[in-house]
Amino acid sequence: MRFFIFLARVLFAVCLPLLLLSASLAIAINSPRLYQYSFDTYGAGARSGISPSDLERVAEGLVRYFNSGEDLFRLTVTRSGHQTPLFHENEAVHFRDVKGLVLLDYRVLGITLGYTAVSAAAVLLLRRRQGLRDILGAVRWGSTATLALIGL
Repeated sequence: MRFFIFLARVLFAVCLPLLLLSASLAIAINSPRLYQYSFDTYGAGARSGISPSDLERVAEGLVRYFNSGEDLFRLTVTRSGHQTPLFHENEAVHFRDVKGLVLLDYRVLGITLGYTAVSAAAVLLLRRRQGLRDILGAVRWGSTATLALIGL
């Protein structure tokens, strides 16, 4: 029993940084406002000749694409007064690779969230009062690991 509790605490502490990182990435990936901010900050409209309303559609399209079953990201925009595909074929293929990384992030998020929830519930059920201390200790170690990784 002690070994199980020790192992659960260690795995919880290891999973916590992965959970926090993957959750942060998932939130950013699904935020059209973050894409818009980047477009505005780096002058994407002026540099590309794409209107602000089309850039808004691009941001929403990226979020939709990353969460869809579509193979390639295809979107037509008005660039300098002409309808044109947003990306060339090789750029669209690059986004397929990015989508693969996004899906990997979602898997890591699901696994770490599932593990932390199940292990916390198991430790709380098995050890009742001491279980809360065990979980808080694992959160402390996981948080310390997260801060150390950020510091690196």
